[in-house]
Amino acid sequence: MAGSSALDVFALLGDLSGDASYAERVRARTEAIVKDAKGGKEERLTAAYLESEAELLQMAKGKITLDGLRRQAASVVAKSSESYPAFRLLFLQSEAQLVALASALVAAYASRSRAFFGRRITARLLETSLAGTAWKETKLDPDKGIVYDTMRMRSVAESGELVSTLFENWYGRTCDVLGDEASRRLFERSYRDVEAVFGFLPMMKALLGAAPKSVLWADKVKRLHELETQTVVQARDIRAADVDLLRQAEELQKTVVELEETRQRLEIVSKARSEFIDVVSHQFRTPLSSIRWNGELLTDALAEKRLPEEFRDAVDSVRSRSVYLIETLDRVFATLEIEMGNVVLDAKPAFLWELVQDAYGQLEKDIVRNGLKWKFERPKEQPRQIPIDKVKMGTVMKIVLGNAVMYDKPGGKLVARISDEKIDGVEYQVLTVQDEGIGIPKEDQERVFDKFFRSQPSVLKVADGTGLGMFIVKNFVEAHRGRVWVKSAGEGKGTTVALAMPVK
Repeated sequence: MAGSSALDVFALLGDLSGDASYAERVRARTEAIVKDAKGGKEERLTAAYLESEAELLQMAKGKITLDGLRRQAASVVAKSSESYPAFRLLFLQSEAQLVALASALVAAYASRSRAFFGRRITARLLETSLAGTAWKETKLDPDKGIVYDTMRMRSVAESGELVSTLFENWYGRTCDVLGDEASRRLFERSYRDVEAVFGFLPMMKALLGAAPKSVLWADKVKRLHELETQTVVQARDIRAADVDLLRQAEELQKTVVELEETRQRLEIVSKARSEFIDVVSHQFRTPLSSIRWNGELLTDALAEKRLPEEFRDAVDSVRSRSVYLIETLDRVFATLEIEMGNVVLDAKPAFLWELVQDAYGQLEKDIVRNGLKWKFERPKEQPRQIPIDKVKMGTVMKIVLGNAVMYDKPGGKLVARISDEKIDGVEYQVLTVQDEGIGIPKEDQERVFDKFFRSQPSVLKVADGTGLGMFIVKNFVEAHRGRVWVKSAGEGKGTTVALAMPVK
């Protein structure tokens, strides 16, 4: 159908956009131009394409480049047999577009020259215009214009050199025969012929610049004025940008000063908070440790029947509450350390199994008291030492084993295992602690490591609790570049906690 090439290249823009509204708007505008009987159709098509192209590139946000888009559009236009000569030139590279416009001017100039010189002399004058230049092998034809190798045109500057050399020499030869005034009118009228068809193309300004020095003075002065105006506007914009940058620099400097003042205040606050924590830790931990120690002595005395049985509840309450308060204090301080970003590891080679044994030693009385069956499985060969901060990982072991003891069922089995495993190509020592206790509902398992989270079964089993233990476990293990995860078949079906510690 008529106008199919124009419609196809605009349809390409719509397809690349992926926006139905944009595609329909572009299609409707193009069809209106193609069907309109008014003149200047190619100029309007070019203007519509350039506007639509700019909108697409803005929508694409860098995903589509101008060069890539033009290459695809050129491929679509090249397949059409339709004659839109000026519109088709839009899709050439800038250097090729300039030579194509110069070729059209050559044909127009030769056509007018034949009225004065005849065809043979005109062809001879044209053919010898590049003799002795770097472009002497370029073929020139009065009807076809410049027959050029597009691969030779590597830049706009190179194309401009060819065109200006050709026109300067050809125009000079014409002046020798016809005189300056007649030759000037001849060239300028030929230029107007080309301008009437291709004047809206970007490289027409470059063609004007390649024209002989003594022709088209009014056009060149106008172009020079346009460039001067653009330069003035750009200079004004640059000055405005400089003022804006200076203002931003002043604001930035002010912000830097404010940030420095804020940093100093934060350092003071951080120091005060650290001192407060140290004071609180000392003032609370020391008497609580004394209460706990005496509670343990009283518990032993009860067990040996050196105290009346009637004191059992009171002694158990003193011991358990002191243990709870000390653990709560430790976990609060550990959480503050994590949230302040002050977790610093003192990692040294150590045996993971020794930390498990130490934690068991601290919990042995509770294990016996609850009638739990304890089993510790580890490889028969001596496991290798791995880099561990023994204080922080001791806290981790106490939390993990303590939870297993606390939430296991009376008389349940408690199993700890250490094994060597490779996970995602990395070697780990993996500790698993398995109990037969209250388990974790499936919907709660993803939240186990959240700060302050406690599942409903754990709240029902033990009313008091901070919900900080597993949060601390996760952060301390990951600080060692380790991994931690929890498995449970559901409520009442026990829980397995696994810690994977890298061996290097």
